[in-house]
Amino acid sequence: MDKLVGTLPPLRSFNFLGYNWDPAERWEGVLELLPLVDVFIPNEAEALAISKQTDVFSAARALAQYGSLVVVKRGENGALAGEGRALLGIARV
Repeated sequence: MDKLVGTLPPLRSFNFLGYNWDPAERWEGVLELLPLVDVFIPNEAEALAISKQTDVFSAARALAQYGSLVVVKRGENGALAGEGRALLGIARV
């Protein structure tokens, strides 16, 4: 068993951040956390509010610039994933 375990690649942990709606709509500290997480998973309304953008595509791009993979949940419209400058639309299943 030790021989097998020694051949495995090192484990990597991932940090995910999901955020609930801020009733005060201040969204304090969210943008500062993004460089520290691997995946940020807001819904569409949260992505728009946090990024201060007017459309979900701009919101995903803006949030992804902080270094995280951003997956915006869009309900009936599926999801939108953004990393760096790349965006990928994901259909609802």
